Amino acid sequence: MIRVRHSHATLGLAGLFLVLLMLILLPGVADKSVQHETLRGQLQALEGDASRFRELVLGLRHGLNANYDEANMLMDRMVRQRARLDTIFPSMEGLGAPWSAYRDATESQASSWEQFKRYNAVIQNSLRYFQSDLPGFIKRTHGLGLGDAVHDDLSRLSTALLLQALGEGIERREEILSTLDGLDTRVGHLATPLLDEFKRLEQHARIIVKHSPVLHATVSSLVHSEARSTLSALALENQQQLLDEKTRSSRYRAVLMALVALLAVGLVLLALRYLDSQRRITAQGEFLRNVTNAVEVGVLALDGQDRVVFANAQLEKMLGLGSGRLLGRQFHGEGFHVDAWGRPVQAEACLLFQARHEGVGQQGRFFLRAQEGDIIPVHASASPLQLEGDTGLVVVFQDISRQLQEEKALRLSGTVFESSQQGIVITDHQGTIVRANPAYCRMTGYALEELIGQNPRLLKSGLQDRGFYSNMWAELLLHGRWQGELYNRRKNGERYVQWANIDAVCTETGEMLYVGITSDISELVHTRERLANLAYYDTLTGLPNRVLFQDRLAQALAQARRDQTGFGLILADLDNFKTVNDTLGHAAGDDLLVEVGQRLRKCVREADTVARLGGDEFALILMRIERPEQAANVAASIIDTLSRPYQIQGLDITGGASLGITFWPLDGDDLDGLLKNADVAMYRAKERGRNNYQFFTSDMADNVADALRIESSLRKALENQELTLYYQPQINPDGQAVSAEALMRWHSEELGWVPPSRFIPVAERSGLIGALGEVALRQACRQCQIWRASLNPEFTIAVNLSAAQFKNEGLIDHVALVLHEFGLPGSALELEITEGVVMEDVARGQAVLKELKRLGCRLAIDDFGTGYSSLAYLKRFPVDVLKIDKSFIDGLGVEADDTAVAEAIVGLARSLNLQVVAEGVETAAQLDMLRQITQRNGYLAQGYFYAPPIPPEDFEQRYPAFRQLKLVGDREVS
Repeated sequence: MIRVRHSHATLGLAGLFLVLLMLILLPGVADKSVQHETLRGQLQALEGDASRFRELVLGLRHGLNANYDEANMLMDRMVRQRARLDTIFPSMEGLGAPWSAYRDATESQASSWEQFKRYNAVIQNSLRYFQSDLPGFIKRTHGLGLGDAVHDDLSRLSTALLLQALGEGIERREEILSTLDGLDTRVGHLATPLLDEFKRLEQHARIIVKHSPVLHATVSSLVHSEARSTLSALALENQQQLLDEKTRSSRYRAVLMALVALLAVGLVLLALRYLDSQRRITAQGEFLRNVTNAVEVGVLALDGQDRVVFANAQLEKMLGLGSGRLLGRQFHGEGFHVDAWGRPVQAEACLLFQARHEGVGQQGRFFLRAQEGDIIPVHASASPLQLEGDTGLVVVFQDISRQLQEEKALRLSGTVFESSQQGIVITDHQGTIVRANPAYCRMTGYALEELIGQNPRLLKSGLQDRGFYSNMWAELLLHGRWQGELYNRRKNGERYVQWANIDAVCTETGEMLYVGITSDISELVHTRERLANLAYYDTLTGLPNRVLFQDRLAQALAQARRDQTGFGLILADLDNFKTVNDTLGHAAGDDLLVEVGQRLRKCVREADTVARLGGDEFALILMRIERPEQAANVAASIIDTLSRPYQIQGLDITGGASLGITFWPLDGDDLDGLLKNADVAMYRAKERGRNNYQFFTSDMADNVADALRIESSLRKALENQELTLYYQPQINPDGQAVSAEALMRWHSEELGWVPPSRFIPVAERSGLIGALGEVALRQACRQCQIWRASLNPEFTIAVNLSAAQFKNEGLIDHVALVLHEFGLPGSALELEITEGVVMEDVARGQAVLKELKRLGCRLAIDDFGTGYSSLAYLKRFPVDVLKIDKSFIDGLGVEADDTAVAEAIVGLARSLNLQVVAEGVETAAQLDMLRQITQRNGYLAQGYFYAPPIPPEDFEQRYPAFRQLKLVGDREVS
């Protein structure tokens, strides 16, 4: 009977498994369609990224954009997407070949992109150096016998190289090389410094000529890559397979649904057979021959009318009735038989009814209701009994309440033991394993049969000595419990760490067992170790970080005080590190930082400390340094080491660093003082031209104190409105003051008159320059409103925009608001921006200038000729005015080179239809030369020749007297 029951259960489980398998397969068929649909969206995203990438490459190549970040991001995203899709496409029928073609094309495209960045960075770098060094070379060789022809060739060479760098004029390579060869011969007689300077120019020119064809070919391969056509073919094939798969999926699903329906019918039949077998396999009850009250079970006899004719004492006790109180009562009619919820069961639905009418003994679970209402689970065995020609029943009831509770507890504990995610192992008193759960087997790598009968010592890793285990067992025997970390070894030899709780347990039979509950905490331990390392060491260079550096510095101070010795502190900041990041990317910057860290380690002793404080800032602690000469030798070694070229991504990169040096106890008696003074010395090194070192001196501290005093007073000046604007007139060729430049002046109640050269740098470093700019803008617009009404309705005032203002996202809205507040048109305001501010981010600078131009404002490039302007960019900027720097005006009519530069700027302005403003005109000779250069039109002049910056009331009084050749004071020049 048991075998039959097991057979039926197996068939039922098999049927359920098949149903589940069918249900799992149904979404599996549809998944192919979903997969193709998902791939279609991913391919469309790839096509969009590829198209945008080609646009960015063309923009970078032709100088329309200098930011590689978006293109790098797109290339990384396409590479990551390709890597993800590479796990899908090769296994998909019909898509492997087009995918392989696309993958090969994109791999080639990624390689070309890296080549493009390298060569484009090299060419742009050489072009920038050539354009910045060429004017100086021309100036220094003027009058040395080279002649105008050489200078003209150099100027034409500069234009040709610019075209080469922008991807134009590739066919002129031979002409450029021929020009270089000719120039090489004609400048051969120059002195060594000038000849070396020409060689550097020639080297940059040849680099541009050499790499331009390769860059041109690389751009062509990026723009006309086969990736585009192969991607389109791949998308088309995927779309076709998507349509085919949807058709196939609908047909297959219909077939599966029919199979599921047939299987459901079979399962119903199987269930009916199973229920029938359950009724047949119930064992026939033993016929009650001798009913006695001595048995431990309840015995009941019923006649054919379901009346109680016998009930033993155990049954009466079970039901809470007195002796004889059950006899003659209807067993089902009075509700002694109930279901699990206490509801009365009718006699016809009871196994007793079946036993009587079928003449076959029945048994099964039964629920009886006692007199007090308690529900008692029992096991009932019923057998037919002939009573005076009538068919009655004899029934045996066994109370199974405790059995059910024990079974439930056993099932629960077994489930917990088998399902626990923690490893559980049980050993006898000798330490032999008698049982282990699946989690423990997975943790150790051993099968259960390999663990049973073994001692847990087979897992020992050897990392914990005999004393550790002796202490563990001593505590376990003394307290009956131990917990801690165990370093063990898996079956495959891998070491791991587990947290173990071991308890001594005594069974009912007095046997001592040890139960261990364990968890694998290897990852937690490794994470703990990694976090400890991350807390004290820089992840990129492996050097101590700022936290560990502070600790080492404190230890050095304590040791120096104890031993009465000195030590030195050096702060080092890399020069031009941002340029490497911007041109070659952050990966190249990281490689450079790693190399710098390695070089710094070699410059110091084992007892010294080299740390990275963050970004491109490093610090060194030099122990037992007694004399400045010792620190100077180390600093000189660092400067020399860091100045050597770096091999980064196959390119030679030059670097350097600015170093600030302090000593204990000369430069500070505490950590904060030493660090602050070293930082001051480092910034002095930067101000002195970079790539040098400076010792801290008392005058540096005085400068810092003075800067702090100015900063504090400047903040109060902003609150007390102490800052005012002075105005310097700008005179046209007819001698009329048509505009003025607004210049900030400050008279402090505490400091007196503070010159701009003193407070403007402090404002820039402290972040107050933006507030000063806002004050200047509002005061200038208010004054312009007054003068347009009283002096000249077309009067214009020029205001300088600081770098902080130009970078402010709210600049456009603020300028528009101020113009609206004072009722001024945009043309009343001229905004002056230096070359460096605009060129720092060309794309954004161009966008901001266009928005300001949209407001109607006049735009001027201030100090033109002193920066590294690119003519290719200048013609794209919507500027109106070029202001010639005072350094060139000083040499007009005296220095031929300054005159030549001024002539070049005027010619450039005329070709671009821009107005010229000459700053710093102080003599009649300078004014006459300016007239000759400009042919007496298209310029404005400002300077002390006419007037210094003066208060607005003085400007109004003198406005009628501003005439050509009017000098400051009472002197006039006829």
